[in-house]
Amino acid sequence: MEKANLDDREELIGLWKNVFGDTDEFLSDFFDSVFDADNTFLIKENGIIASVFYMINSDVVLGNKKYSAKYLYAAQTHPGFRKKGFMSKLIKSSADYYKANGTDFIFLCPASEHLYDYYGKLGFFTAFYDKFLFLTKIEIDKNRNVTGEGYFCSDFSYTEMRKNIMSKNYADFDDDFLEFAERSEKSDGGKSISALFEDGDRVYILCHSDDETLCVTECFSEYGNFNHILDILKNENSEKFKIKLPADFPAGVFNFDVKKQGMILDLNGILNKSNFIDGNEKIYLGQPCE
Repeated sequence: MEKANLDDREELIGLWKNVFGDTDEFLSDFFDSVFDADNTFLIKENGIIASVFYMINSDVVLGNKKYSAKYLYAAQTHPGFRKKGFMSKLIKSSADYYKANGTDFIFLCPASEHLYDYYGKLGFFTAFYDKFLFLTKIEIDKNRNVTGEGYFCSDFSYTEMRKNIMSKNYADFDDDFLEFAERSEKSDGGKSISALFEDGDRVYILCHSDDETLCVTECFSEYGNFNHILDILKNENSEKFKIKLPADFPAGVFNFDVKKQGMILDLNGILNKSNFIDGNEKIYLGQPCE
């Protein structure tokens, strides 16, 4: 295992495009605003980058206590070097490194269902859950507490809202990464909506359209008022809505699904693993996991 250096940038970009197919705009933004060579770990084989991932400075907040963490992002292996154990070796070595340097957790968002088993074999377990609601405009209209009125648009900071409003069990990402995640959502056709209500509640919504459905990837109400979120969505043109919320956020009368969104590696034995596996405890991951 070794750390990346600035001379690796072009090869790293080429590998990323080969594996994930992201745009030049996306990659330029990431490498200009988020990339940190000191937190990028890789394995080279015959002088070629075989496996790499990017660690994002983060914290995991549990109740009133904040723990040092790293978000393992964009893990990738060169197609010519797969099934050789390079990624597993890289993750194990980086875990040893971060544990020795005072980090409490490493967490990640598996890109597909089968990867939960893969990361589970490396010591990760599911701890991040989000709440999903699937609503129609008709269902929103039937809620007598949703009027679609009583607010005006205002420009609130996504990073400020996320950090100030989250209160229990959540991943607190580095500001540069949050801002990058917001820009990525918008550059891919998404938008943000922020509003101030007459009662003083501030609401922020980050969303994008997928066919007829408006997908809300992250939303906040300073007062924890879900109806205020719906007040805004009521005035959108979409007929269907997919809304992601923290697993403990009240969702009024609507039915919802709680789905696993990420896994954690507890480097110092802080968590009671069985509580999370049974779903009694949940940590919120949110939009930057995507």
